[in-house]
Amino acid sequence: MDQLDVLGAGRMGRALAGRAAARGLGVRVHRRLHLMPAGSPAVPVLLALPLEHLEELDPELLAGRVVVDAMNAWGDAAELMPAAVHPGGTSGAVAEHLRHSRVVKAFNHLSYHDVEVAPGGAGGAAGADGEDGDLEARGPGGADPASGPDHRRALLVAGDDPTARTVVSGLVVAMGFAPVEAPLARGRLAEPGNVLFGQHLTAAGMRATLARHPSRAA
Repeated sequence: MDQLDVLGAGRMGRALAGRAAARGLGVRVHRRLHLMPAGSPAVPVLLALPLEHLEELDPELLAGRVVVDAMNAWGDAAELMPAAVHPGGTSGAVAEHLRHSRVVKAFNHLSYHDVEVAPGGAGGAAGADGEDGDLEARGPGGADPASGPDHRRALLVAGDDPTARTVVSGLVVAMGFAPVEAPLARGRLAEPGNVLFGQHLTAAGMRATLARHPSRAA
């Protein structure tokens, strides 16, 4: 895992891109899907867009790609979004729309500030330049010498494709976090207002929380 495409140049997209670049990944940030160059199926695409733009994404342009869903339903209008009331959670709606992609939910239960200040990160958000706001960057990377595996902050990696989950778990590790894998439906526990959202847990702590909430949502 050494490349990442980020779709979305808002605060979260730039924070994740900045952290990935600081950790040694080659990163491209794109404001619009239709202007994103065709990429290798081996390169994940991280969605950091407002969820209300989901229906604007052309599924064919992401066919065959591993798609990392970091989006959430926010604000008063959230309950009006079809994705917000999908029985499989918002990522279930993303997977249904991007039917030719392998969707994995991750990073959505962090804030952009969490991404920036977590140990081993960039210390700030990445910028963007060019007509489409593309950023191409590669940082020095490196490990977190003071943070062993048992102390890293855990991130839920929820998906139904085992290979795609493994890819995204590798991305999570590369970004300095500890992955905890689960089926896609369990991703509802990481949505705003649910038990994993905003929580600072180790991998052991997250697994314990998942065990206490065996249903899809709390």
